[in-house]
Amino acid sequence: MSHASPASRSFRSRGGSAEREAPAPGDGLESDVAVARFAQDIGVSVRDIKGACDPRTDVPYLTLDPRYWEALKRNTPARGRGAISPMALAATLIALWFRAAKLGTPTQAQAKAVLDTMDQEDKNPSRAIKISDWLQQKPGGGIALNPARITRAVQLARAFCLQQAPNGQNE
Repeated sequence: MSHASPASRSFRSRGGSAEREAPAPGDGLESDVAVARFAQDIGVSVRDIKGACDPRTDVPYLTLDPRYWEALKRNTPARGRGAISPMALAATLIALWFRAAKLGTPTQAQAKAVLDTMDQEDKNPSRAIKISDWLQQKPGGGIALNPARITRAVQLARAFCLQQAPNGQNE
């Protein structure tokens, strides 16, 4: 007979002879399902999503790998059409993550906390969200995905996670 850890509970099979451990609430099973859904929504592996942004259901929700940001910058223009600001990336990823994890509507402040995880700043974060046609600003500082442009948000997230250009092609 095995001993159950405090974070799990034991139960016996119908025969009463076998005992196994089942996850207790809060063990991360729901989070694992949300991470798998997030990866599937974006079209990458769980390994890719964890490596790029380490999603979780507690603050700061995402921890972005700065090397992935550098790769995205190399694969996009520095200015003008096709340029991606750090806040646009953070807001896009947190909006997609909140949707997959069913966490509600993220705020600009939460996106800023994600941005801080890769030591980046954006001089005008509100403008970055406003000019990103796949994002929508909501009352109270909320950020939502534009349903008509969600494909663009997914392309950006996939490009970040795979260290490619947003159209899926390398430099």
